[in-house]
Amino acid sequence: MDNTKNAWQLAQEALLRISQRPSALKDSRNSIPSEFDFLDDITGGFKNKNLTVFTCSEFGSGAFLTSMLEKICKKRICAGLFSFKMSFALLGLGFLSKLSGIPFSKLKSGMLQKEEEERLNNAVSFLSEKNNFPLIMENCRFYSFEELSNSIRSKAKNDGLKIAFIDSLSLMRQSENQIEIFAESKKLAEELNIPIVFFLSNPEIRKKELEFEKNPYKNLCETLIILKQDSESHDTKTEFTFGISVEDLYCREVEIIFDSKTLDFYKA
Repeated sequence: MDNTKNAWQLAQEALLRISQRPSALKDSRNSIPSEFDFLDDITGGFKNKNLTVFTCSEFGSGAFLTSMLEKICKKRICAGLFSFKMSFALLGLGFLSKLSGIPFSKLKSGMLQKEEEERLNNAVSFLSEKNNFPLIMENCRFYSFEELSNSIRSKAKNDGLKIAFIDSLSLMRQSENQIEIFAESKKLAEELNIPIVFFLSNPEIRKKELEFEKNPYKNLCETLIILKQDSESHDTKTEFTFGISVEDLYCREVEIIFDSKTLDFYKA
């Protein structure tokens, strides 16, 4: 086996890989946009049969996942959240805040003006129509990986699930080998022809897991996205950096602002 290649060979292989990567904008059958331009411009969206892993510190990860689900479901794409942690109540409040434009903290307090109550009722009415916002959420606490896989398989075959998000895998009922979990998840994504996206957030996440070269998930997925908090919060805004690697072809950092008032992320 020849382990040596020249620059021309490297360029030809890179061009071949680029040509084989489906674009979310050109072929929506093979890719689901995250609806965040700063991600989709680099990743091309979530591709069918592929794994994406978000490695996040605790702060901000839940809000980012909620915001992404809201954007995808508003496009009438059936998304599933299989969570070992997030509560139904908090997720519901997050969606109502996004759709009504009422701050999350104000919804929690219940102290609303009449005009805000009308906006809230409109948001609830919008969510009541299944086809308007096709979201499936399942509380997977105490599930084994086999039970999780069977649930995703069932939702894909019976409910039209197009993309599966798995949150807080570390809280799974049984202590299972994560490498095997990712390998089996990759097989499941290929079997169902859907993207599977892991959100790995933990308050005790090790600092080295927020670095590309030392990240243990780097070689287990097609896309690795690392969310790092850059500074302390100022008023409602917090600075983050997204480090993004796609099939080892790209590795970029994007500066992002999170506004806790609107629960949204945007490019700095």
